[in-house]
Amino acid sequence: MITQTSRSLHLAFWFAAIGLIVPACSGTVMRAPQDGSDDGAAASIDVTADATAVDDATADLSAPPDDVVPAVDSEPGDAPMTDSGPTPDLDEEPDVPDSVDEGQDVPVDIEADIGGVALEEPLGPALFAEWVTLGETAAILDAVAAWDGPVCDESGCLFVTESPEGTTTTTVLGEFNGWSEAAALALAPVPGAPGVFWGVLSPAVVAPAAYKLQHDGQWALDPSNPYVLFGGFGVDSALTPPGFGRIAVLEDVASPQLGNTRDCFVYLPAPYFEESNAEYPVLVMHDGFNVFTNPLAPFGTWDVELTADALIAAGEVEPVIIVGVDTDDRLQEYTWTPIDLGDGPLLAKAPAYVDFLADTLLPALSARFRTREGPASTGIAGSSLGGIISMWGAWTRPDAFGRVASFSGAYWVGEPDAAEPSGPPMHVLIDQNPKAIPPGGLRVYLDTGDTSSDGQTSYSSDSWVYTDWTRNALIRLGWDDHAGWDTDGTLATTPSDLPSSTAPTSVPHLVWSSEPADASWTDPERDLLCVVGHGHQHNEAAWRQRFGVALRFLFPPEP
Repeated sequence: MITQTSRSLHLAFWFAAIGLIVPACSGTVMRAPQDGSDDGAAASIDVTADATAVDDATADLSAPPDDVVPAVDSEPGDAPMTDSGPTPDLDEEPDVPDSVDEGQDVPVDIEADIGGVALEEPLGPALFAEWVTLGETAAILDAVAAWDGPVCDESGCLFVTESPEGTTTTTVLGEFNGWSEAAALALAPVPGAPGVFWGVLSPAVVAPAAYKLQHDGQWALDPSNPYVLFGGFGVDSALTPPGFGRIAVLEDVASPQLGNTRDCFVYLPAPYFEESNAEYPVLVMHDGFNVFTNPLAPFGTWDVELTADALIAAGEVEPVIIVGVDTDDRLQEYTWTPIDLGDGPLLAKAPAYVDFLADTLLPALSARFRTREGPASTGIAGSSLGGIISMWGAWTRPDAFGRVASFSGAYWVGEPDAAEPSGPPMHVLIDQNPKAIPPGGLRVYLDTGDTSSDGQTSYSSDSWVYTDWTRNALIRLGWDDHAGWDTDGTLATTPSDLPSSTAPTSVPHLVWSSEPADASWTDPERDLLCVVGHGHQHNEAAWRQRFGVALRFLFPPEP
């Protein structure tokens, strides 16, 4: 779990009071939006009930004046710290009104009508201030019930939040004010709405920024905001202007297949908040703690949200929902055959893990978010063991996954000289093709580096040789023989499985480039791309570099 029990209980009580319960995976989860918009489900909630989707309208953000206080990478000063950030004091629970049944639906469309007040403009700082001035309490309370986090427009960023019972002061501190208590934004109580505070940060931020609240000096995440950024002390609330994706957290997602729980981190692209009815493809990624920018990730991160934001904004990829799936048991969950790495054979839990992804997680995501269902719109990706389990998962569950990206896949698994006892390697499983997957039935991206951790280049580095054998098996079955790999134009149509001792200069391959080398790298008719990163080692920095090419290949923009 990434949040304190006291905070979860507090949020559960408050959101039960306004009757918002949303469906998700079995177990409890941290609040995330229903159907991609403005519902206010609880941070730790019952996931069996329905909720009403609400769309949030935000205006375009103009560039701020020159005197904008820049965002800084600073931490809250002397606040008490825990592994998940400054510790909020939320022991007091607000009263649940008798007139509201726990779990009841609260249908609100803030684009059309709130509290009987027809909206002629998007909800933002000016309109909310007008409501406060005019005493439009019903509209304010309905807006609070539908709130999906701060709203930014050219005039500033509007905060509306609920504070613990008895709170006298609520302030906002974040990267935009250097986490300074002296520069904190003081929120004002809303007349007629006990516990509701509001305020406007001006000028507005121009990029996502982390923040937290202080209730009478006690640190807390914003209970009215389901979106987060990862900081040096755990998760922070995210202040997100238009044009950027947002990350929600599903906490303690239960797996009946494995008998365990895990956190999942869900990136929703910027267009998700601009188009209320559109559905989006899904990319499931392993090692979820490393997928998004996270200073606590022990080996670095992929910064996937930064790459996705940039490529989506440039129109180079289709907007896609990206789900980082965490694990505490990667060695066993990411292997399909028992292997011995020196401490005895590992249990092969990959079949149960992949079934969890296909049969539990994907349906839950579809119930919760506006996903485009079906294998043609669903990808799976990862690196190292996460790379090979991606390929194995897509190969064994073609009913669930139609796109796969394997970065530096550990294709040594199953090789007779790699680890004992062991089963058949991936290229043999592809040759056997038990699911009879036809060419074009699976869009495959493979890559590898060519450099070991000591800086030596060889064909055996980073499983390059085994990656090639996997590619060759696909080509033998009819997957696209990408013309680019035949670098001298004289090789046979089907490449040979070269030995690991082959000199790298004698191995035909496509060289990775940050930009597609030719149009075929993003051709939706192609079903295979395999590239080699020169000078790339087996680490997150290399996978971060190559992720953009994979995303372009797997999810090219629709014509």
